[in-house]
Amino acid sequence: MQTMNLFSCAFLRAACVAGILLVSPAFAAGRSPQAASVDKPAAPVAPTPAAAPAARYQTVELVKLVPATRMTDGTRAIFAPQAVRFEATLAQGPTAQKAEYLKQVMGMMGIAEIPQVSQRVVLEYGGDKPLAAYVEDKAAQRLAREAKVGGRYTFFAFHVYNNRQGPALVVTSFQTADSKAKAEEAK
Repeated sequence: MQTMNLFSCAFLRAACVAGILLVSPAFAAGRSPQAASVDKPAAPVAPTPAAAPAARYQTVELVKLVPATRMTDGTRAIFAPQAVRFEATLAQGPTAQKAEYLKQVMGMMGIAEIPQVSQRVVLEYGGDKPLAAYVEDKAAQRLAREAKVGGRYTFFAFHVYNNRQGPALVVTSFQTADSKAKAEEAK
């Protein structure tokens, strides 16, 4: 038990020096800036597309979520990833993106299956400026094949942490208008 306490203290001290605010899932779901922009908190889930069927993704509006989650004091709020779904316009297709920090965060949160992420997309959502989002490699390949810049899509993502830009999102999938209509017909 003594070793655990020493490790925890060293970890928390390093997080404070780095300007990171570690938030429990209950706090993030119940009292974070994100909670103000959604009706009810999403249940934390492991960030893999198979782990969160579409029904488990909570619908959010980026125009509310982005400004509500911006960390203006230079810190980052890290919490258990939450599955979210939102509408946005693809402003820029997949491009290379460093993701070491994202992988560190997911490792700190004890995520068993960290998604392969090496790209990002830029999303227009009606806010003051576009939002860059990480995109899982398989989703990036599909976006490059099927999506068009300027097209409006339903995106499925995991909200992993907040920083000065707002929410750090990892896009795991998306729906086109055609695939959305087919899914509705199947119901």
